[in-house]
Amino acid sequence: MRTLLTLFLCLFFLLPLSAFASSPSWEVLAENSEIRFSGSGSEIGDFSGIFHKWTANIVFSPDSLAQSSVTVRIDTGSAAIGDKTYDGAMRGGGWLDVARFPEAVFSATQFEAGKNNHYTAHGTLTLHGIKRPLSLPFELKIDGNTAVMTSATDLPRSEYGIGEESDKAGEGDSVSPLIKVNIKLQAKKQ
Repeated sequence: MRTLLTLFLCLFFLLPLSAFASSPSWEVLAENSEIRFSGSGSEIGDFSGIFHKWTANIVFSPDSLAQSSVTVRIDTGSAAIGDKTYDGAMRGGGWLDVARFPEAVFSATQFEAGKNNHYTAHGTLTLHGIKRPLSLPFELKIDGNTAVMTSATDLPRSEYGIGEESDKAGEGDSVSPLIKVNIKLQAKKQ
């Protein structure tokens, strides 16, 4: 009986501690968040675009990285640089091919803490039907129940088969091999 009572008391006091070990969910505030991309082309010059439609499922705590995760789903058909001709070409078969690959997905379950609110999310990016490892560095500032995350990375488009045919043909607008992606997310704790 004494052993049972001891076990019960241990569970009673440890249960609340395990609840604090889990990471909170965060709801992205779309009006203050964006995923942008930029590069340059021989005809278009420097360009900057945005993905208008995407969702993020974020569970994160700096104190509980092992229980943290993120999944971002991007509607590739929502990519726009503001020029109808180039937007159409970018969404077409030689580039993003949104008819065949309507979604890009970044998913991470491993996080590494750096200094001064800097972290790295180690995950995978599935883009244009190709899934590759991606380590995404980011800065995170948490103020009460609000968090702001910023990140910048370069994506080598050839690793995802984007624009391959255009590159091989050497015709038309040659586009920079690296596409810079800039992310700003504001979220509130759930």
